[in-house]
Amino acid sequence: MNNMCVVVAYFIGLIDLIASLVCIFKASKLRPNTYLGFRIPLAFLTQRIWRKVNVLSGILGTINFATIVALSLLMKGIYLVVYAVLSTILIISASSLYFKRVMELETGREEGGVHPTEVLPTIEINVKIALLSWVITSILIGLILISRPQLPGVIAVHFDAKGRPNAFMNKDEFIISFTSIDLGLMILITSLLYSVKGTPSLKEFEAYNRSLVSLIQLFSICIPLLFTYVYLIIYIYNAFNVMIPVIVYVVVILSLILAPIFNIIKYVREEKTRETNSRV
Repeated sequence: MNNMCVVVAYFIGLIDLIASLVCIFKASKLRPNTYLGFRIPLAFLTQRIWRKVNVLSGILGTINFATIVALSLLMKGIYLVVYAVLSTILIISASSLYFKRVMELETGREEGGVHPTEVLPTIEINVKIALLSWVITSILIGLILISRPQLPGVIAVHFDAKGRPNAFMNKDEFIISFTSIDLGLMILITSLLYSVKGTPSLKEFEAYNRSLVSLIQLFSICIPLLFTYVYLIIYIYNAFNVMIPVIVYVVVILSLILAPIFNIIKYVREEKTRETNSRV
């Protein structure tokens, strides 16, 4: 189990490292685009902001990989994986918030910046959806705390295709890891939504920005629902020895997967329409 956790942590760190190197040595030298680099809406505004966003996020990602490797010599088990996930989430969240400040200064949206020559439409988010996602998350955490005494010391946390448990964890290790990753993802989503809220939207990136915000808001609901579903499966099996039918798995997972896919397809169609109109 410990060796597997180290492998998973290294894999997460390696992906972070590769993405970081691409941001530093490739994406930062390109013009703002929607296919390569740290592609948050505020990075599209100027070449200078785009370069700063990609270089700094790349440096942070590289440092994070080195930190994961160093910690693997001291920290074992699931907590190493939790650190790898949460540190990556923290980098993206902190970078998004920091670059919002950079954008405000460099586009004249805050005193001390250069006055803009054009007033652009801004990106808006649905605050009610963000609040609803946190309500669901709060309910889940409350459920975990209330149901914890009913779980045995060691619980089944993964099941094969026939519904038989094939991976086990200490109850408290699972709860700490599960809750930490859930909260980390919600903080990431909230940070991203806050960073794009009120950001000027260039016409050439309008469809991408609109689709990205829609996708993030969709994930803000899907993620807490998925975590709630997963916990209910684990809780019901370990507390009552009852396995939820596989067909329920299929329906729920397909629903959560298809929703983002349809959103992406909609964006692709809008982009093709925009390119066609541009040629005309």
